[in-house]
Amino acid sequence: MKRKETSTRFVFKLTAIIVSVMLLLITAHFMMIHSEAHVHAYSHMGPYVTNSSSAGFHRYVTGTVTDSNGNVTYLYGNCEMVNYYYTECDMCACGDIINVHNYVETHHMSCGQ
Repeated sequence: MKRKETSTRFVFKLTAIIVSVMLLLITAHFMMIHSEAHVHAYSHMGPYVTNSSSAGFHRYVTGTVTDSNGNVTYLYGNCEMVNYYYTECDMCACGDIINVHNYVETHHMSCGQ
């Protein structure tokens, strides 16, 4: 019984030491990255699609049919419209972000608009 208790304590202490060292390393890493001791070198990122949603439907003429009397009948189809949400920015390796630009484009999926 005593041996199992000692083994459990050892594992607990070892785990605590490992976690403490990892937290110290992570803290040092972020302090180094976010320090103002460097000149930012920004790279343009994007545009990236961040989301999409339905923008509804609309009718459009897909063609016509003319009968023998010359009467024209229009054929209609439904076009689905989809909003695509984009974002782009300039980002430094340290994580600093500037010039964030978000915009929406509506795409017609079948009518060609």
